[in-house]
Amino acid sequence: MIGYTRKRAAQRGFNLIEAAIVLGVVGLVIGGIWVAAAAVQANLRKADASKGLIQIVQNTRNLYYGQSATATADITSQLVSAKALPADFINGTAGKNPFNGDVTVSIAGASFDQIDVLFGTVPKDACIDLTSKNTNISTGLGLSQIIIDATGGGSDATITTFPYLPTSAATNCGTTNDITWRFGLRG
Repeated sequence: MIGYTRKRAAQRGFNLIEAAIVLGVVGLVIGGIWVAAAAVQANLRKADASKGLIQIVQNTRNLYYGQSATATADITSQLVSAKALPADFINGTAGKNPFNGDVTVSIAGASFDQIDVLFGTVPKDACIDLTSKNTNISTGLGLSQIIIDATGGGSDATITTFPYLPTSAATNCGTTNDITWRFGLRG
């Protein structure tokens, strides 16, 4: 009889080195996606903050159009009641910005002719972008000052000359910032 020899196909799985390489590649791909998603989210927050700032100023002007403003304190709760803050900027009866800091809106000035919009707890990269990139748009809306409190101890920088350059903003913005934009009430 002729003997049959069967060749069995070698059955083999991943060894530990191959498994480690596959897991490393998967980790790099997931890490890359995570970093890209975080960058997109940060850019969306900055864009929402810019749009919200402009909406707040325009809605406050519309609310006080034809009236003499006499309030010198925080009018944020009145703006919330009047639906003059963007919906995603409302936290109960208070305002919040896309960075989870407070939003406070006040009528200011000796003649009650200024709108102060304060964004609290703004990260440094957003501070640089919002204070430097928004000045071109906002000066057309009556922006007269930007006040940056980078230390929590009061005004660290008051900007009155526009455009405000990113290099100057990088110098004036700290790790966490309270930024006040001052606009004319009538434009």
